[in-house]
Amino acid sequence: MRREREQSTMPGVLKEPRIDAARSGKVVRYLGYAVGEIALIFVGITLAIAFENSNERRRSAEAEADVLSTIQEDLAANLVELERNIAFDQSVIGSIEVVRAHLATHSSWRDSLNDQLGLATRWSSPFLAASGYTSLRSRGVQLVSSPSLRRSIVDLYENTYARLTGDADRTQWAFQESVWYPLIVRELDMVEDDNDSPYGYYISDYAATRGSGELDTTLGEHRQALLMGVAWRQEAHEETAAVIGEIGRFLEGGR
Repeated sequence: MRREREQSTMPGVLKEPRIDAARSGKVVRYLGYAVGEIALIFVGITLAIAFENSNERRRSAEAEADVLSTIQEDLAANLVELERNIAFDQSVIGSIEVVRAHLATHSSWRDSLNDQLGLATRWSSPFLAASGYTSLRSRGVQLVSSPSLRRSIVDLYENTYARLTGDADRTQWAFQESVWYPLIVRELDMVEDDNDSPYGYYISDYAATRGSGELDTTLGEHRQALLMGVAWRQEAHEETAAVIGEIGRFLEGGR
């Protein structure tokens, strides 16, 4: 009887470990599948993020190149504008010197100097292209990835150009309104003929004007302001050319 009972209990004793082992195997496989799925999801998310970051960098690089190319074109136009300003103001300075020399040495006015006198009252206002820089400011100057190039562009527009279009030009307009216009009304008359002269002034009462010295003094002050303006324009021209070179090297890949 004992032997039979032992034999009858054997299957039950062996069955439980098999069930536990089967259950354990299923859990391990389940965990393996779960870990695998998590790993695949993680890899997928990582690849998606990397792909999006790559696209974002590409879009940013393209936007940067477009803005810099526009700025470079603007600066090339500004070189021409600054050269025009410099040449015009130098011609004005030359006319001032001719008129002042005549006032100092001659007792009568010559009509041949009418155009020189008219030109002597003028100056050039710089009209500098800035569409590319305006676009950069709207997008954020950090779009330019090179810190040194970014500083060069910002300094050129915010300091150098601002001085020309702000301080220098405002000073000339103020001088024109407060000094030149009143003097022109009092002592000069515009030439009215058919000689296609773009300027043309003559002195109403040469002896009185020469005697008061106001015209000579005004011309002298105007000359000094123009000399300063020419010097600033020359500096701006050099700086503009340098920034054009920086942008060119950057776009060519010299980053």
